[in-house]
Amino acid sequence: MVKMIIRKATEDDIESLVKLRINQLIDEGYSLKNENNEMISNEMRNYFQKNIRTDRYISWIAVDEERIVYYHLVGY
Repeated sequence: MVKMIIRKATEDDIESLVKLRINQLIDEGYSLKNENNEMISNEMRNYFQKNIRTDRYISWIAVDEERIVYYHLVGY
């Protein structure tokens, strides 16, 4: 039986959060070309690095076998 763990996102989760957010933008219909994808990913990475440390960005994530399967933003 696999246990799903719900916990607060940390700096160790940044790369996964960036990928999830990019996928969300694509699902919402945004067309991200390679150069835009890279630029947006870098901006998100910088944002997460700065704001997760200071709790300006708080997100709860569900982890299933070390893979984030869901995330929920609760504050900026």
